[in-house]
Amino acid sequence: MRPFLSIWTKPLETFKYLNIRGLNGKGININYLFALISLSLPFKNLTDAYMHIDPFKTIGFIFSIILLALLSVVSLKYILSYFFWQFGKILNGKATLAEIQLVLAYSAIPNIIHLVIALIFIIPAIQTGNINTILHQHPITFIVIWLFTIRNLIIGLSYFNKYSYGYAILNIVILGAIFEAISLMIKH
Repeated sequence: MRPFLSIWTKPLETFKYLNIRGLNGKGININYLFALISLSLPFKNLTDAYMHIDPFKTIGFIFSIILLALLSVVSLKYILSYFFWQFGKILNGKATLAEIQLVLAYSAIPNIIHLVIALIFIIPAIQTGNINTILHQHPITFIVIWLFTIRNLIIGLSYFNKYSYGYAILNIVILGAIFEAISLMIKH
């Protein structure tokens, strides 16, 4: 079984396979996954960071990608997984922190499509000089990726925490609401 591909069609079987093989966050694969996923995440909101560095567009673009990728790795692997793990414990979840990191890494694999699309459009962006070609996201693609990510997250949290899908959805919704409230407080 190739978990990188099977997570798309058989997420529960993929998480069972990873659990049986003992690949619950201890291996080096999870670090590569977080790095790859974090490289795809900055493309979503890179336009603002890129446009502020006008005289040095190429250097600013590369610096923005590296900085945002590093921040994404820290926030995904350590901060977000810790909050999911702690909130799972409140709901009597049985997962370890390493298992939650595994769930977050494999659930976020659909986001790599943004990186693939950006790499495909890099040549037209260079030819036209329009960086927005790389950063463009079609709404349908965004929704499909979001649905796959949420589905994988619900299944993974439910499997490793040994509770129902309802508790997994509750875990995601409440943590999402908390992070959204913090984001709104920071903005205002």
